[in-house]
Amino acid sequence: MPGAVRDGDVWQLTWSGPAVMGIVNATPDSFSDGGRHAAADAAVAHARAEARAGAAWIDVGGESTRPGATPVPEEEELRRILPVVRALAADGTVRISVDTRRPGVARAALEAGAHLINDVHGLRDPEMRRVVADAGAAAIVMHMRGEPATMQDDPRYDDVVGEVHGWLERAARRAEEDGVPSVLVDPGWGFGKRDADHVALLGSLPRLVAHGRPVAFGASRKGSIGRWAGVADPAARDPGTLVVHQEAALGGAALLRVHDVAGQVQALAVRRALCAATRRGPEQDRIVLSGMEFHGYHGVFEEEARFGARFRVDVEMRVPLPAEDDLARTVDYARVYARVSEEVTGRRYRVIEALASAIAEGVLRCDARIETATVRVHKPHAPLPGVVRDVTVEVVRRR
Repeated sequence: MPGAVRDGDVWQLTWSGPAVMGIVNATPDSFSDGGRHAAADAAVAHARAEARAGAAWIDVGGESTRPGATPVPEEEELRRILPVVRALAADGTVRISVDTRRPGVARAALEAGAHLINDVHGLRDPEMRRVVADAGAAAIVMHMRGEPATMQDDPRYDDVVGEVHGWLERAARRAEEDGVPSVLVDPGWGFGKRDADHVALLGSLPRLVAHGRPVAFGASRKGSIGRWAGVADPAARDPGTLVVHQEAALGGAALLRVHDVAGQVQALAVRRALCAATRRGPEQDRIVLSGMEFHGYHGVFEEEARFGARFRVDVEMRVPLPAEDDLARTVDYARVYARVSEEVTGRRYRVIEALASAIAEGVLRCDARIETATVRVHKPHAPLPGVVRDVTVEVVRRR
C-alpha cells in the first residue's frame, strides 16, 4: 500500500507503482477550481472524497502558485491550511503533503500531522531543509525557473533536460546531506517552461528515474494541455491530463499529482492490466548482454585518443519475448553486439555519457520490438587522481 512508514523519528516513503496524490487548493484564486475549496470545511470534505476515490496522498496548498500569482502573508497561508491538515491527521486514513515555500508554514504543518513538504522552490532555503530534517519528514524538490509571478515570462534553456536534471540532482543531494531522509524530485511541469520543454522532460523521465530517486509529476489541468487540446477551461482538461500522466507512468513516475483522483486511479488500473496482458512495463521480459569488451579511444586527454583503453558494456533490453521456439520472433543478439561494437570502436567520444547514449539509441533502432534499452558503460582505467576500481555510466532510453 502506498504511504509512509515511521522509523523512530523519521518518515520513510514506501510504495510500489505510481501512487496518486490528490490536490486540495484551500485558496480563493486557484487556477483550476476557482476557489471552490477555499473554506476549511469544503477543503476537508473534498480531501476526504479524494481519499475515498483512491488517493494515497493529499496535497494541501494555501497559496496559489499559478503563473502571475502574488504571495499571501504567512499568517493567511497558515489560517487556510492548518484546519485541513489537523482534520485529515485526525482521520488517519491518508498521508498528508503540504504545498508551501515557507519554513514557518512547513514547521506548523508538520507539527499538525503532515508527513511531507512539497516545495516548489526546491528546498533552496537552508531553513526549509532544517525544518524538514528536524521533523524527520519527507520532501518533494521541484524545479522552477523564476517566481510564480514571472516564471512564464519567456523562459529559455540551452538544454532543458540537462539543466533541469542537473539542478534536481544538486538540490536533492544538498537536502539529503542536510538530513532530509526521503527526497522525491519533480521536473516542474508548467513552472518556468515552454511547451517544447514539457515534451522533452516528459520523454526524459526514464533518465531522471534512473538517477535513483522517486519522481513526482504533475501536469494536471495545466495550460499546455489546454493549448494542445484547444480547451480554455482548466476544469475541462482532465482527459488530456490522463494522456500525459499515462506517459509519465510508463516513464517511471512514482507519484502523480492530480485534480481528478477517480479518473486517474481508474486509468492506472487499466494501464496495469494492459501491461500485464502485453508484458509491458516494469515486469516486462528482458534480454541482457553483459560484459562486452572493446578497445576504444574515448576521453578528454590526448593520451586516451592516442593509445585508447579497454571499455566494458552491458546492454539490457525490455522486450516481449515469444513462448514459441522460433528464432525469427526474438531479438538478433549478433546485430545488437555489432551495433555496440561500431559505437565503441568506430567513433571517439570525449565523455562516456555520450557514448552510452549513442549505444542506447542504436540498440532501439536494431529492433522495433525493443521498448527500453538500458546501457552501462564501464571505464575501469579512468585517469583519476586516486584508486578507483571502475567508473560506470548508465543511461535508459525508451521508444
